[in-house]
Amino acid sequence: MDFSGFLRHTGKRFFFSSEKVTKPVSDAGWENLAASDALALGLKEVVSLGRRAYQVFALAGRVLFSEETALLEQIRQQQNDFSVASVQLVDRLEQLRLLDLTSKELRQIAELLWVTAQIRRIGLYAGDVVASAEQLGGKKLSAEGGKELQQYFQITLQLLDKALSIYEGRCFDQLRLLQQLEEQAEEQQMVLTDGYFQRMVDECYEPGTVFPNVAADCARCCELAGEIACVITGRDRL
Repeated sequence: MDFSGFLRHTGKRFFFSSEKVTKPVSDAGWENLAASDALALGLKEVVSLGRRAYQVFALAGRVLFSEETALLEQIRQQQNDFSVASVQLVDRLEQLRLLDLTSKELRQIAELLWVTAQIRRIGLYAGDVVASAEQLGGKKLSAEGGKELQQYFQITLQLLDKALSIYEGRCFDQLRLLQQLEEQAEEQQMVLTDGYFQRMVDECYEPGTVFPNVAADCARCCELAGEIACVITGRDRL
């Protein structure tokens, strides 16, 4: 995977769990650090931001499936904090280029920026899930559809969790497990599609466009999880 062009242009838990607590992105400067130490710290901050994206996405699912509308204000605040932190992190990573770096280290910065961009997209999809929850407006998904969608959402979170762990630890030996999770997600996506259209045939419609919208958000996050993990191989996909 070649990040040089990007660099130039950039200038398991069950999903109701809240036990993954992350620390805020550091505001310390890089100037007193060796390049290798600065890059290692940058990696930790990128993964920390990824964990925050995971938390926001998980909370969005909680609002959607448990109808805890009282959490809407909390998730809006988390989304806002995540957005601010992501912008700050991009700025910090850009400052790494002021250090005396080798070409390999420059590519590492590009990788960090690229992964950060994917993590920011996960945060955006979490916002889409919240919008879908609000769109329901008191209505409910069908019992079958809600169960299928919740299972898909849970697999998505497992993929995100595993991808971040693989990326952080450069865990090549766990890529096969990630691939198996991707296959489970693809199978569940087929179940979702078949069930959705069958219910339409039976004139049992899901309210609004919530079901296909959330399914699409999960599919995009599954794809992003795979891309984040595969960064360590230098490829886009397994």
